[in-house]
Amino acid sequence: MQPPRTSVFESWFRPIDPITLVLFRIAFGGLMCLDALHNLRHAEQFFPAWEFRPPPLPWEMLEGLPPVPAAPCLMAAAVAAALIAAGCRVRAASVVFGIAYAALYLWDPTQFNNHHYLIVMLAGWLAVVRPDQDASWEVWRRPARRLQPTPWWHLGIFLFHIALVYSFGAINKLNADWLQGEPLSIWLAVEQHWPIVGPWLVHPAAKYVFAYGGLVFDAVIVPLLLWRRTRGLALLGTLFFHLTNSVLFRIGPFPWLMLASNVLFLDRGATRRFVSSWWPAADGVAESATGGAVGAWQPVQPSRAVMVGLTTYALLHCVLPFRVYLYPGNPEWTEEAKNYSWRMMLSHKDVFVGILIVDLADGKTWEVDPRKYLTRRQLRGKGVWGNPRHLAFFARHLRREALARGFRDPFVKVDAVASLNGRPYQYLVDPRIDLSQAEQPFWRLPPWIVPLIPNQPIGDYSFLDPEIKRQRVLEVLARQHAELLSAAQVR
Repeated sequence: MQPPRTSVFESWFRPIDPITLVLFRIAFGGLMCLDALHNLRHAEQFFPAWEFRPPPLPWEMLEGLPPVPAAPCLMAAAVAAALIAAGCRVRAASVVFGIAYAALYLWDPTQFNNHHYLIVMLAGWLAVVRPDQDASWEVWRRPARRLQPTPWWHLGIFLFHIALVYSFGAINKLNADWLQGEPLSIWLAVEQHWPIVGPWLVHPAAKYVFAYGGLVFDAVIVPLLLWRRTRGLALLGTLFFHLTNSVLFRIGPFPWLMLASNVLFLDRGATRRFVSSWWPAADGVAESATGGAVGAWQPVQPSRAVMVGLTTYALLHCVLPFRVYLYPGNPEWTEEAKNYSWRMMLSHKDVFVGILIVDLADGKTWEVDPRKYLTRRQLRGKGVWGNPRHLAFFARHLRREALARGFRDPFVKVDAVASLNGRPYQYLVDPRIDLSQAEQPFWRLPPWIVPLIPNQPIGDYSFLDPEIKRQRVLEVLARQHAELLSAAQVR
């Protein structure tokens, strides 16, 4: 007798062996605990007390609120992650970890990274699903819970998030700069000190190997991991890819997290047998060839609300990254809508910023030393300096400082000159306006962001020489000064 056919949505609720989800919980908790402890040892370096923090858009009303204390958040994250790994109060621990991690990395937009967003999302789903059905304190306390069914969607939502990262990683690499091997050429050149491989990294072909290899890898790795026949080769590919990224580009826990996510793709029956071979207590209920459990587990009753919620959630996360195309210009230049869009490691932006505040009432001036207000991370091209909106918020902050110093009518002039992926330097924001008074429209590009000049040559990183950078920045400033004088003479 043939089993009754089920719809795709109903198949989300078929009971499965939770072994791969359990292993991911252990790996995720352990990795995040180690990462938090590492950052705790260097809290002052990673999260120094900062004078200025732009508000997380679109909540501009939060501007001026103090930053969260780093050390307590890191300690809370470390303890919560350890509890997740141990399977102790996983839901509560996941909530605490997610809040602490979001407070550290998402509350301050200059700290934001799509990798951090992924970690917060995974922690959130660990609080929703039941990854403590085995190898956990909860099972040790109540052994009967070990044979409770886990619906497939508990695993599927994690597979979705990992697939999302890889898929949009490939889509976002389909841009002109990446296909020309930029900014990989500068990143590889920095690593030429490595023995044996160092000279090869600066070979003219190396940047194309890494660029197109990364594009193809992101595009095909998820299907290869899902298909049993290619899974072994795909696992070796992820090992090489992420270890290379970790060694060459030093991008924190992300490569290790993606390696840990490999367990989600493993065959659950084979994984259960392998774990049971060295840990007999892990012997569990076998799955049938169709994915359900044999005999002991009863099907989970499908829920229409869960189906609608999961579908809506998935569609939202599939559409949200495309919002970058609603704004004109290169998003790596304007920085518009890059958050939550999985645009990772696509640009190298070098920025020079000079700020002069003039009191229009009496001519008094103040040349700002940004190091008194910004952290080293915020001074980078990916922090306040390279983000036009962050610069405008910083100008507002300086206006308030100027008023406190006795300025009656402060005009905040910002000369922000930048180079994207080795292009010639140009202005990032309009130097003629008072940036502290600039409007901040949420649904459109601010008019004071200077468009990236099209058809410029890329890949010239000679500005890494401080003297060459100084000369080129001065040339841009001189041209702007000459244009202002010419306009004044015309008037």
